[in-house]
Amino acid sequence: MAVDWLRENRERNLHNDISMQLLVQAVSGMAMDHYLERMTRSGNWGDTAFLHALACACKVEACFQGKGGRQVIFLHIKSTPTHQTY
Repeated sequence: MAVDWLRENRERNLHNDISMQLLVQAVSGMAMDHYLERMTRSGNWGDTAFLHALACACKVEACFQGKGGRQVIFLHIKSTPTHQTY
């Protein structure tokens, strides 16, 4: 699901002209095609870029926090009429 979303939205502008592809490269240090190939294999850990894609694919709100509670990325996607907190 997330890999498919990444393939379809690699050029999507996330913020201030930063594309999904640039986020993947910054987070993983890999070119997009290599990253996508790696993420299709079993046993890989999801990083911030992958979690961002998963949240977008599922159309949910997500807030990722880094070390010390610092907010890393916040996604707000209005697509469902209800809000659930887990």
